[in-house]
Amino acid sequence: MKIINESIKKDYPNYKIINISEFGIPIHHKEVICLLTINKRIPILLEFTLKLLHQEISLQDICRLLAIDENLIKKAYYDLDFFGFYDISRKRVTDEGRRYIYENKYDALEKYTLNISVDGFTGEVTKKIIATSNRNAKKINLKTLKPLIDKNNLSTIQTSQIKEILDETQMKSGTDTKGELVEIVKIQNYSSSEYKRVHFCVIESIEGKQKIVIYDRNNRRKDYEEKLNIADESGILFYDKKELENYSKLIIESTINAKYEKTDIIEDIFDLNHLKKEVKVLNYSIPFFDFYSINKEWISTLNDFITHIGKVEIKFTGDKYPNENFKNLAADLVDMSKKNSNLSINHSLHIEHASIIFDNSYGFENRLEPYQLHLKHNTVCPYNNTYKFSSVEIENKDETNEVDSGLKYRDKHALKKDLLELISVIKMLDSEIEDHTGIPWLIKGVIHGESEILNTKVTSSKDQFATFAKNLNMAIYECLESHGHNNGMRNYFHEEFKKDFPELYNAINRNRLYRNYYEHRDLTDLNHNRFLEYVKLDTNGRFPELFEGGFKVVQYIIITELLKAIKITGEEIRSFSVY
Repeated sequence: MKIINESIKKDYPNYKIINISEFGIPIHHKEVICLLTINKRIPILLEFTLKLLHQEISLQDICRLLAIDENLIKKAYYDLDFFGFYDISRKRVTDEGRRYIYENKYDALEKYTLNISVDGFTGEVTKKIIATSNRNAKKINLKTLKPLIDKNNLSTIQTSQIKEILDETQMKSGTDTKGELVEIVKIQNYSSSEYKRVHFCVIESIEGKQKIVIYDRNNRRKDYEEKLNIADESGILFYDKKELENYSKLIIESTINAKYEKTDIIEDIFDLNHLKKEVKVLNYSIPFFDFYSINKEWISTLNDFITHIGKVEIKFTGDKYPNENFKNLAADLVDMSKKNSNLSINHSLHIEHASIIFDNSYGFENRLEPYQLHLKHNTVCPYNNTYKFSSVEIENKDETNEVDSGLKYRDKHALKKDLLELISVIKMLDSEIEDHTGIPWLIKGVIHGESEILNTKVTSSKDQFATFAKNLNMAIYECLESHGHNNGMRNYFHEEFKKDFPELYNAINRNRLYRNYYEHRDLTDLNHNRFLEYVKLDTNGRFPELFEGGFKVVQYIIITELLKAIKITGEEIRSFSVY
């Protein structure tokens, strides 16, 4: 980011920087199958034999002059006839043979494969370039753009371009033989499209005139800039308007008490240079938004920092991951923190501005706002205001964000005791519910997957917890769905069952929502908000995967709340019976 800031300041000293975003321009790799004429020399024995035959020297004399076995000379003799340099039937050198003697070379027709790259925006054809693969683009969370020129479109590839690239390739290869292009036989896609990393920079003059300039490192790319309006008109989106609008609706407060000073230089909290400064402690606040997506390159550099230099504390803020990739990378950081005590991870549902603090004394904060663009489809981009600060005091907006460490099973024996009790009381309540409503809880009194439930471990990972919640959900929720369907009640669990047994409904629904969330199921807005209510109650507003022992806490709460709800529900049913 620093090199881009410096390039803009140099090229446009009177402009302020509104936004700098990295994008991937599609690059199509292709294989060009060519026919070339290659200037070659024949093997040395054939060459001497040919020249001596041209002097009308006999084979026997050739053997004597060259001191070579007669059989080898005879083979060379017949090979010269085969290649068309000597006519055995007429016993004389052919025109092709004489041309070779005078030029010491002959033309051979050969197939040659040339690897080229076609720029998906400009159509520029070059020798194959090194670009970022789609897989690596996902790793570094690079936003890739759709091409203006489809990978199957060959109209931009001209014969003159292929000849120029061929000449350059042969010159750099260092070989003596050089082929002349005769024909292009075939052009085919060589591999999946890759991406060239460039920066789109929105800048504004003192008079309010806006420009979008594009840089490939410190080199301005006017050829890309010329295609911007065409790309916009065709509907290629650079900026996520909806995401920015959602961000703008949030009320975000700074949690850092400090003297702020706005700067025209855009700072990026994920700039790798921050992890290479002479500091010992770094504090990151990272909101759940695409604009602040972490990537594997940053994680790798951070790992070097905590291994060799200092400590890092990361606080994620927000109530919903922006995408699955962000969620997986956050999980990688949690795993890293378990292996290295120099890294600590925290979380708060309260959204905060992105910020970084160096050695608990100074840093900067990013504050986003929408900036209107004069384009048809890309109407807004994020204006990333950077505020520097010093004399830091950090507020805790969550009051006490800690979770009671006693809310978990000490060992598998304590867990097994509660699971045995849970199985027992579920079966007891099943018959009482049927007597009370005419509809049982279980199907024929059987708990589906009972043995799997009893073999549950104390959960210490997301996968273990997801398996636990899934097995429990099949046992206590899916049977209710089946009863509702069989009795013509489409929304039985959320309506009739909830009305009759509110405590039990709440306990079952808690597990159902945790199960859906951690099995990577997309929750509706309504269910996501209900899930967040449980997170606030159970873990004081921290996602279980983002703090040590989080899944143990939630497992304990799910089971104990079920036991409590079953007890209350049974007492209520029995009180109705007495009445």
